[in-house]
Amino acid sequence: MGLFQLNTIHFEEQLKYFRKKLSYAAIIIFSSKVSYSS
Repeated sequence: MGLFQLNTIHFEEQLKYFRKKLSYAAIIIFSSKVSYSS
């Protein structure tokens, strides 16, 4: 039970980190596309 709980918390942390990285990459790609078109 305790180990499973720990794993779930760790997984949520990983998910948060992954989402942050993903949105950061999306912003970079979007801004580079905008600068290309102008």
